[in-house]
Amino acid sequence: IGVAVIDPTHMSQEEMEAEIRLRYLEQGFVGMKPYHQMNLHYDNEMFTPWWEFGNKHQLYALIHTMAYTGGVPCVERLAARFPEVSWLIAHAGKSWAYAEEVAALIQTHRNVYAEITYTAVTNGSLEFFTEVGLEDHVIFGTDAPMRDPRQQLGWVVWANLPVETRQKMLHGNFQRILDRVKLPKK
Repeated sequence: IGVAVIDPTHMSQEEMEAEIRLRYLEQGFVGMKPYHQMNLHYDNEMFTPWWEFGNKHQLYALIHTMAYTGGVPCVERLAARFPEVSWLIAHAGKSWAYAEEVAALIQTHRNVYAEITYTAVTNGSLEFFTEVGLEDHVIFGTDAPMRDPRQQLGWVVWANLPVETRQKMLHGNFQRILDRVKLPKK
């Protein structure tokens, strides 16, 4: 499943439009993943054409929320401004404080999801997301090939949760996001 990177710091408006046409309309990519080291907040107007395209076609965006990308408050602004984009916050289970911050955002913006990949596994965070009513908003991820996927898979498989909840986290929730995508058929 293809994800594209659009970099307004190194691409002209015309190059961005051409890349969007190529990746999404011609090649059928469905994900947006801005590279987090562009030194731009993700709500910078230079990204707007990409986000507008994603909103129109109900794509998903995988977002890293470091301070230099605008953090979780930036995702909150984007989720409100582009409600048809499914916003996946990367590494949402990396710490308890972060899981709580992401959960609070999801509770106010149902188009936001917690993507859980991280090398260190925060024990009990998946149960926490479920306890606060967000089991439909947790997305399994691996960061493969950078990270070994075995502990990521074990994090979900061995969670103290019903099998149906773990199945949602491993594939069902992401499948619902993919099913929303509205790209023209080739």
